[in-house]
Amino acid sequence: GVQTCALPISHFDKVVCVTAPVAVRLQRIMQRDHISQEKAQQWIDAVMPQEELIARSDYEIVNDGVRDVEAQVVHLLDLLNPSDN
Repeated sequence: GVQTCALPISHFDKVVCVTAPVAVRLQRIMQRDHISQEKAQQWIDAVMPQEELIARSDYEIVNDGVRDVEAQVVHLLDLLNPSDN
């Protein structure tokens, strides 16, 4: 499962964020939680803006339903573990 953490970023060698366009996030939240678009938007408004999350991260995985997430993860792992190639 997915885990989150509230430790300062300085505790980690690298930080990876996963992003998606707001429209995609809204739809996913509404489907997952069976809530209105207004409630889903309130949830999005209550968390750190993606732009700030991206700025604080070393790498970004885009989960927009178009780009291949698995390929992005494999590429990232190749970057982080060059000796495994």
